[in-house]
Amino acid sequence: MPHIPKGRHPSAGSAGVREHAARRRTVYWIGLPLGTACAAVLVMAATGLATAPAGSVAITSRGGIARRGQFVPVAATDPTGWFCQVRASDGRHTTVITGVVATPNGSLNSGWLVPRATRVRAWTLSVACGASRAAVLLGQVRVALQHRVVLAPVRPSTITPDIVDLTASLGYQSGSYAAGTGIVVSATGLVLTNNHVIAGSTSIRAVDLGNHHSYHARVVGIDAAGDLAVLQLVGAHGLRRAPFGSSRYAVRGIGVSAVGNVGGRGGAPTITSGIITAINQNVDASDAGSHATEHLTGLFETSALVQPGDSGGPLVDASGSVIGIDTAAAGGRSSGHAGFAIPLTPALAIEQQIALGAPSPGLAIGSQAYAGFLGVQVIAGTPRGARIVQVERGSPADRSGVHAGETITAIDTEPTALPAVPAHPIATTGQLTALLNRLHPGDVVTVTLTGANAPKTPLSVTLGVGAAR
Repeated sequence: MPHIPKGRHPSAGSAGVREHAARRRTVYWIGLPLGTACAAVLVMAATGLATAPAGSVAITSRGGIARRGQFVPVAATDPTGWFCQVRASDGRHTTVITGVVATPNGSLNSGWLVPRATRVRAWTLSVACGASRAAVLLGQVRVALQHRVVLAPVRPSTITPDIVDLTASLGYQSGSYAAGTGIVVSATGLVLTNNHVIAGSTSIRAVDLGNHHSYHARVVGIDAAGDLAVLQLVGAHGLRRAPFGSSRYAVRGIGVSAVGNVGGRGGAPTITSGIITAINQNVDASDAGSHATEHLTGLFETSALVQPGDSGGPLVDASGSVIGIDTAAAGGRSSGHAGFAIPLTPALAIEQQIALGAPSPGLAIGSQAYAGFLGVQVIAGTPRGARIVQVERGSPADRSGVHAGETITAIDTEPTALPAVPAHPIATTGQLTALLNRLHPGDVVTVTLTGANAPKTPLSVTLGVGAAR
């Protein structure tokens, strides 16, 4: 099982992940003339339609680029007047685009609409012309041409307005932050990203690349096991929603581009191109900053360069439609680069559950997406416990009468706390942190304290809103 670093950009001074440049792949059209009785000519037109010479077939494009949903003009000419048929093949099946039709004055003008939902990266578009309908159907053709259609890489201008740059402040780690990317899901500011981008954050800022406005973001909910988080940009409206494709149609070999906020620099996104090299991959991914590890399943593997800061950004197909979420990368000088992305279709299903507030195993929605907050800074106690060195003014601990110099030796929960935690001795600071991470804002706990001026009985404390989980 490969152990893969995630693509979150860590705070300054922490160990980052640097990947090596991947080979860029240029995708283009290829024409293959066929037939012996008469020469077939391929015409590539920069603009408009090109007219083929007499006795030939031409398949033309506008700018030489094919995209999903684009109409590709097809023209056939012959001065004697033939019968022609247009076909498209995906390598396994052939689709008849037009029936066998007579060419008025020896000229056929037809075309092919590139399917928006196609499982294959390349199609073969062909025209066959013969002396009769029967001749065409039987393959007795005078003129034939095949034209390989390969979907082109996406252009940066089709992506930029649909994503946000994210900066998550890790408030309990002095001066630390994490940077990543998010995908705009709705015009009202719902954003889909990786959970590891915002985990441990006490505040999140997002800059929309469409209107360049900065927003405070709150966590709507998370799927920690699936490494997904849904954010709400506070006060956002009229945002451009990302175009979504279906990850079910993604297969090995299709062209893709990884888009993101490399290095947390912000501004214009970095876009790298490659192909999907494998599907349904399982990895153990670790965060460069926190060193937390999680097991992720069902991922796309891609040769597109995925770098720190790309996490949560879109993996797009040749039409610019999002089919995955950039999540992790592996690579080195000897092993080469591999990027990993969560398929979009199941991720959107999770996003919709979270947005609707639909309870589901494994999802933490609303306040459940945050840890409980006590409001103390602690060091190791003597001989054990968590000794308080500072109480944050106005925090739940401060309001309940907790003071610096006291030592927390146990925490119990009220019956309303979810999940319920039994009376729990606190021997180390790590135990205190782990316990609070299991609790939620609004949970009521009783804190047992020792010290010269500590209260004789445990104090009741209602936990506040802590860091995102």
